[in-house]
Amino acid sequence: MFQLEIRSAAQGITTVAISFIFTFLIAQTLLTMLCHFKAGIFFFFGGWIALMTAFVHLLLPQMKNVPLEKIHLLWKEYCFWSRIIGVSSGKDNPS
Repeated sequence: MFQLEIRSAAQGITTVAISFIFTFLIAQTLLTMLCHFKAGIFFFFGGWIALMTAFVHLLLPQMKNVPLEKIHLLWKEYCFWSRIIGVSSGKDNPS
């Protein structure tokens, strides 16, 4: 999460950078993978999509209608991430 003053610009830059990186990686490896996997490349990319869908569905909390200032509380209450984040020291608002 970026600060409010730079959030839109920082998220735009981050999105473009990540998109460029993964487009470059796929472009460099696709031909080699196609030669080795042949039709199996469909199952390779389909498997990644299934894995990402399961991750989002099972491990990410629903953030609809949650104010930005309260999202950190949502992560602390979620069953999987609460073990990783840990218990706060009594103060819920970091600012």
